[in-house]
Amino acid sequence: MTVIASVDYPLTERDVEVVERALHVAAERSDADVTVLHVDTGGGRTTESDVREDIGFSFPEFRGEVVVRTASDVPGTIEETAQARDAEVVVIGEPSYAEKLESAVLGSPNSVAETVSEDGSDEDVTFEVTLV
Repeated sequence: MTVIASVDYPLTERDVEVVERALHVAAERSDADVTVLHVDTGGGRTTESDVREDIGFSFPEFRGEVVVRTASDVPGTIEETAQARDAEVVVIGEPSYAEKLESAVLGSPNSVAETVSEDGSDEDVTFEVTLV
């Protein structure tokens, strides 16, 4: 199982709470991995090393994956990444992104929602969105 924590860079206090919540959810589900996702809207200036170093200040023991995507559509990129990684939980700290995900695909924050996969197959992609 994968838990995705969507964060800004540099990390804010809220982003630290997002990662903390993702780690808590992963610990509750013993087989879970945490992936920290940063969507860079600034043209690709942020690297995975930058984000990992920033996470290390608050969570020195963090060994999860860090992913940086460059895109202008943050909610869409979060959704695509969650689907690509078969995430079961996405933790978000930005209410407007949660609302956009809610309107676009997911139902309401803090609930399990389903969406049809991109290829139109009957297999649904299901994950929970948690707003911190």
